[in-house]
Amino acid sequence: PVPVTMHDGRVDTSRFILDECGFCLQECPRTLSSDEFYDQATVVDLYYPHMADVLRRMIGATLVLPFSHTVRNAVRKSRESALETEARTQRLTGPAPLVHNDHWPESGYDLAVNKLADAEGQEAVDQATSGRFAVLNTWQPLALVECDPIALADWHSLADDEEYGPGGCWHRPGHCWFYFSAMTPDELLVFKQYDSDVSTARCAIHAAFSDPSADPSSPPRQSIDVRCLAFFGNLPPRFGEAFVAAQREEAGLAERT
Repeated sequence: PVPVTMHDGRVDTSRFILDECGFCLQECPRTLSSDEFYDQATVVDLYYPHMADVLRRMIGATLVLPFSHTVRNAVRKSRESALETEARTQRLTGPAPLVHNDHWPESGYDLAVNKLADAEGQEAVDQATSGRFAVLNTWQPLALVECDPIALADWHSLADDEEYGPGGCWHRPGHCWFYFSAMTPDELLVFKQYDSDVSTARCAIHAAFSDPSADPSSPPRQSIDVRCLAFFGNLPPRFGEAFVAAQREEAGLAERT
């Protein structure tokens, strides 16, 4: 590990603009109980549409399609390790301490094809991605964050030739890191993983970090992050509906009426 300075973004949250630094903090009252976030079907049924609506309104997108999520609770993950696979919480893990971006800088199109082509068809995906599209994460605590907060690097502090992706990235002294202390379940971090618009911030490399000021007896960090595709501009008729229907079927939900 390399010691770095972490700046508390609480000093001035208004300076964090999604298209400028790659992330922002929003007020967003929680819509589920903490326990409900550990149920796969409930998250897909209720939380995915909520996040899609929140993001669509916030960034002015035509359509937002959540495509996966992760619930983070290291203690619960450890406790469930002795259970049979089918009895474990789906998509459960702990905080991720490796500095990374979930996708490679130019992998947005491949991701859209991989996620959507089977349900929507290659031609429709090509049309949807001919305009601006982006991959974003939402990150929300399930309880007050008292340890292992998430930190994000300001896009402006990344070098033009810097390499970053799911395998991590090299430490660079010029990186400028921020976190938001004591985040609550009524707050939401939104950050970019990819944006086809090269005139904006295109990602926010990020990681969980060990806060030396945290009480060693603090409860484990609980959070949920949802990954979404966002499309701007004109789209094919009914684009996304087949993908959502397949997603709900996979989660064991009845077809949307």
